[in-house]
Amino acid sequence: PSHDSELGQSAPAANTDIDLYTVPAGREVSGILTVCNRSAVEVRFRVARRVGGAALANLQYAYFDTPLGANASFVRSGLAMQAGVVVTVRASTADVTFTLEGSEVIV
Repeated sequence: PSHDSELGQSAPAANTDIDLYTVPAGREVSGILTVCNRSAVEVRFRVARRVGGAALANLQYAYFDTPLGANASFVRSGLAMQAGVVVTVRASTADVTFTLEGSEVIV
């Protein structure tokens, strides 16, 4: 069985790494990530997928200092993650909201 829901949401302080979501043991996730810039200026954001909760390192970034225009959103669907993956996010300002929605499937 699966469960569709909001898995994590955060509007972190500027230049602060925040763990948005950790895939629980015995689960897999299919998700959609939305990054929303609530400000009138361009921002930059980062998204890392830390397998097994490993320490944050360059090889884990899916997006690194990616520009996002004023009052714009970025949507990435089709995210597949296994148990133990930690999604870590960061933005250049506090005006960015990260939302991860999806389905947790028991494996």
